Amino acid sequence: MSKIYDPPGSNHDVCEGDERLVEEVCDSRFLFTMGALSLKEDTVVLSDRSLAHRRYFSHPGAVVIAGVMNDQYLFIRQYRCACSQIFWEFPAGKIDPYEEPLEAAKREFVEEGGVKAKKWEFMGCFYPCIGYSSEKMYLYYASELEMVGQDPDDGEFVNCFFLGFDKIREMLTHGSITDAKTLAALTILTTHGLFSFS
Repeated sequence: MSKIYDPPGSNHDVCEGDERLVEEVCDSRFLFTMGALSLKEDTVVLSDRSLAHRRYFSHPGAVVIAGVMNDQYLFIRQYRCACSQIFWEFPAGKIDPYEEPLEAAKREFVEEGGVKAKKWEFMGCFYPCIGYSSEKMYLYYASELEMVGQDPDDGEFVNCFFLGFDKIREMLTHGSITDAKTLAALTILTTHGLFSFS
């Protein structure tokens, strides 16, 4: 029987019956590591006391930046090898070891967007691929922008565009923006009154 969910307005919502969903990790090991990404296997105890194995990628976390200037958001276009296509995205990137999320956001904004911002606001967090990765993304809203020129990583080729709200909505309607982190970011921005889907 389905239960009515009454959200308490917290990032740590608790619903009736949640206690039987929690899994307790009793053993953990890394199966493979490549750079910052590791394939991890946890042995977990389920609520019925049986054991199960969970494999997922352990990820250091990443940032995504919604940079605005003259009521236009900065988008990048970048080829993504895993999907064999070019995507419209907000600038983003992984957090380096010992780096704070805001530091990473400022670094990535210059590297990919060629932009510095005088004003930064933290908007929220989200998990883009909960089925197979621990990656947590931190969304920042950047304003009062200054163009300083791109400083991309080796082998990184990115084109930048400023898009107005109407253009973004048109692209969403036609399915031109399909990157999950960008769609999640636009949703969070909408809750803060910084974008609207209609």
